[in-house]
Amino acid sequence: MRSMTLVVETLKVDDLKSKTRNGSANPFVSVEFRGKHRRTATKLNSLSPCWDETLLFLVADPLDLPQSTIEVSVYHDNSNFNSTAQHRNSFLGRVRLSGSFVVPCRLDAALQLCPLDKRSFFSNVRGELTLRVYVVAEDDDVPVLNSVQVEAEAEADAGCSCPELCSGGGGGGGGRSGSSIHRGKG
Repeated sequence: MRSMTLVVETLKVDDLKSKTRNGSANPFVSVEFRGKHRRTATKLNSLSPCWDETLLFLVADPLDLPQSTIEVSVYHDNSNFNSTAQHRNSFLGRVRLSGSFVVPCRLDAALQLCPLDKRSFFSNVRGELTLRVYVVAEDDDVPVLNSVQVEAEAEADAGCSCPELCSGGGGGGGGRSGSSIHRGKG
């Protein structure tokens, strides 16, 4: 049986809760699949950021995918304001997706508009995450949204790379131009 790659296209999130004194947030998305974590770049000072980033996970046994859960969490990056390690990133919401709904190719993968869920009863969460999730065979080419491949964690630049999804053509400050692929080891 040949292995596959799970592709999580992290496109944007709308209407996040503010986490800074200036009424904004520094969000990033973290995806967890079978104990492996990948994350997007941090978008500075935005409540509706665009990422247009592709996160990849190896699926060694495709028969296990339907029983798997893909957890997508949005966090506020506190590192820009607090230089000490004791300050953790602030939770902004999450989405849990069942592996049984993952489609076998990008052409079949519709955009998923997912309301962010609370982690606990007392969490103060709002927002909607836009994703596309699918698998590709290991020997197939993984589509790259804007033909840009980046292996290392990306730092935030100015601009938004998904104007077709973002109103106002900016999606908030601190974006990345182009898309990126984050490949992990298994």
